[in-house]
Amino acid sequence: MRAPTVLVAVLVSLLPAAIAPAATLHLKSGPVDTQAEAAQSAVESAVIRGRGYYLVALKGPVTETAKRTLIDAGAEITEYIPDFAFLVSIEHSKAAQLRRLEPVEWVGPFRPEYKSAVRLDSDGKKEQFVVVLFSPREAGYVLSRARLMGAKSLMPPEGSALRLLATRDQVRELSKLAPVSWIEPYLQPKLCNNVAAGICGLPELRQGLGLFGAGQIVGVADAGLDT
Repeated sequence: MRAPTVLVAVLVSLLPAAIAPAATLHLKSGPVDTQAEAAQSAVESAVIRGRGYYLVALKGPVTETAKRTLIDAGAEITEYIPDFAFLVSIEHSKAAQLRRLEPVEWVGPFRPEYKSAVRLDSDGKKEQFVVVLFSPREAGYVLSRARLMGAKSLMPPEGSALRLLATRDQVRELSKLAPVSWIEPYLQPKLCNNVAAGICGLPELRQGLGLFGAGQIVGVADAGLDT
């Protein structure tokens, strides 16, 4: 007579895994609730040619088996996204197939609004922005599109980064380009380590003890070990 009780206990223990809520992904632009996104995340990309970028949430912690399953399905893993997800590049025609993979919980396109933490409202004011690309090979294409929109390149590309003078309307349109990974306002670098000696009181100490390093030989050794 105890068999039904045991059966119920087993089913209850399996229930959380079966109906576990979808994951929350933590992007630089903010959290993404995949459960809320599920209604609008259908991959309508079967008719789109070429490759695109998609977020793929797994059912649990990342394993080598799960990674190999994605790679075998044609996905190129770009980066890890907490919690338990990846940003991948894949042929649009194959994106919908990722949902059928055993380790996969949710798949959604990498939307333009995920590519910036600032509001790209329309104000017509020109500002400096840094536009980061997935690959430096796409710099020429993105720059040509930026110029057509009226944006201006302020310096040659540095690897995968472009520095543009543009309106927020223009960079919002740039965020819709697949090669664009991230957009942020440009901040002028400032020297921040030129005050440490004063904070530590070293000028007074040097004057008092007469320690200025004159006649001393300084040697720097690097073992080359990454620790």
